[in-house]
Amino acid sequence: MTGKSAEVTAPLQPFPIQPGPLTRPMPDAGPMAPRMPPGPQPGSLRGMQGRTGRMRPPVAVRADGAGLFGRDLLVDIALAAMLFVCFGSVVGFYSKINVLREAPGWALLVYIPPILWAVAMAASAVHKSLRTALVGGPMLLLVLWATASFQWSHQPDLSLRQGILFCCTFLVACVIAQSISWDRLGRVLVMVFGFQAVVSAGLAVLKPEWGVMTEIYPGAWSGLWNFKQSFGLAMSMGFAILLGWSLVRPGRLLPAMPLLGLFLVCVIQSEATTALMTSAVATCVVAAIWVAQRHPALAVFSIWGVVVGVTAGVLVFTVLAPVIFALVGKAPTLTGRTDIWEALEGAIAARPLLGWGYQAFWTDASLSSPVGAIELAMDGFRPPDAHSTPMDLQLQLGPVGLALGAMILLRAWWHVVWLAPQMRGMLVAAPFVAVWTSTCFTESIGLYPMDFMGLVGQLVVIKLALSVVEEAESRRGSVELA
Repeated sequence: MTGKSAEVTAPLQPFPIQPGPLTRPMPDAGPMAPRMPPGPQPGSLRGMQGRTGRMRPPVAVRADGAGLFGRDLLVDIALAAMLFVCFGSVVGFYSKINVLREAPGWALLVYIPPILWAVAMAASAVHKSLRTALVGGPMLLLVLWATASFQWSHQPDLSLRQGILFCCTFLVACVIAQSISWDRLGRVLVMVFGFQAVVSAGLAVLKPEWGVMTEIYPGAWSGLWNFKQSFGLAMSMGFAILLGWSLVRPGRLLPAMPLLGLFLVCVIQSEATTALMTSAVATCVVAAIWVAQRHPALAVFSIWGVVVGVTAGVLVFTVLAPVIFALVGKAPTLTGRTDIWEALEGAIAARPLLGWGYQAFWTDASLSSPVGAIELAMDGFRPPDAHSTPMDLQLQLGPVGLALGAMILLRAWWHVVWLAPQMRGMLVAAPFVAVWTSTCFTESIGLYPMDFMGLVGQLVVIKLALSVVEEAESRRGSVELA
């Protein structure tokens, strides 16, 4: 398990384990991890018991180099820099300051480096990459369905181009998921979100005409993004991942405090209520996972407490929203979102089976654009999306896309619940999944190609599925050797 650090050592053993043909890397370790015998990860009860129930001595493990300044740091910095530059931050900010509705023509040049890198990595391990893609399951099907939608799309050329980029995003996610451990993945994501926070805060303070909203919600920070909601969501994600990653190993939390504080300042300054609430949810999830991994007797209660809490939050934001807002004396429109959802009912009914095609609805700027009716209903305001992931899935990809999206989310939660008691990497994955779940009903996330938030969503989902498969294989290998 990646959570067992270098300071965890085994008692003296008369027969040290020697590498052999049956040894292989641990499931949750990166490709550079020490080679260990197959079986459940050291330190877990399952890893210390044989088929007869007798306790086995723990095996000493080394850190995989994902400390604050561990090995592979330069590789992770390079990967983080590539993700920051090539997945939305540069292109999105340029489009923002130049008031562009579509990405500039040179954006493809920014997308090429990670695509070529992913193709080269996949070609060097074809069987492994194919296995990782298939393990993605419903995520792979959603990507293929989105790409195939050009055949019935309202804008077939656009849907085909965007679908191909969506496939490229999936390929990059697969390559990263199979190449590094949860611990190193957490470090890479902390670097990207942290740099986004530093640049966004700098823009808000030093260049407010770029980093602060002036027309809609004046005074709210938006940083590198067009809208405060997107900025608040990204900072909430960064806070959640950093909080979990800082608890994976001792000694990280104190050095992480300044960046955690910056994330919270950005969340508050975004004036996005949803981001503030999801940050609180992430804190509760991290605490529950931390307790479950250190006190196995409380694992069932803490993990299922998280599931019940997230489910209750979903109900509050959906079914019970009118009642809750009535109690606090606010209009139950979720800042105009319900008006958008009502206006979209006609567009969904016009193409109920297959949808309008991937990315073909909101980008239509023609005189006969179906968005015109939405804009009219919103008194001249043209929303960039449906502000609801389920509704956007149904709008673009029909009931099939909506069903695949639901399967992805439910499968991710099942994997988190299964792995949380024994895998430290869930301190990184679980808060992200919780924030994603809490936000997807009020924002459209994970649907854009070559977008950092969408890449991270795919990456976490694929890594979760891969971890479950490798953990199951490890358990089978342990039984065979017992």
